Amino acid sequence: MKKLVLWALFPLFLFSAMGRTESLRNYQEDIQRIFLREAASKSQFIQAVQTARLLGYLEFMEPEAFSKFSQCMNKEKNWDVLSAKTREHLLNSCRTQGRMVSGSPGPLFAPGVVSPAASQKQEQELTFIKRELSDIREMVEKLSQDVRQNQEKVTEALSQISRTPSQIAPPSAPEQAQPLY
Repeated sequence: MKKLVLWALFPLFLFSAMGRTESLRNYQEDIQRIFLREAASKSQFIQAVQTARLLGYLEFMEPEAFSKFSQCMNKEKNWDVLSAKTREHLLNSCRTQGRMVSGSPGPLFAPGVVSPAASQKQEQELTFIKRELSDIREMVEKLSQDVRQNQEKVTEALSQISRTPSQIAPPSAPEQAQPLY
């Protein structure tokens, strides 16, 4: 009877263990949700930049390389609560784990196999990626300028508030007009 119960429960245990393993797609969706939340908040701009970097790595990652990358990223358990600096260090240390060995050619890149159409398509995709990267850089520069301007405005407002009333000049009374007769 015990063996029968064990055999009945084993598939359930195996299925639940498989459900816990994180796939590249699920991980990417979770990180996208985090990015959207951070991008909507001005106070989390620096964290959003690092999250965008992570999404960039995930976008071009081979599914076979994800397990090593995931193991490396799980050194720090929760991406959501990491500081921007910690995120940057973690990404820098784990990004090589998500890359496949570039020395082993795949079937598409084998010498003599690449057709002109495939080569042209790759060039178009590369041009598109470069354009998108340029757009992202411009957006980051604009957001950085906006952040600097907001900081300057806040600093100026705080300095005006911190002045004592004796330092602020009283408003001048308008001069009374003299009668013209």
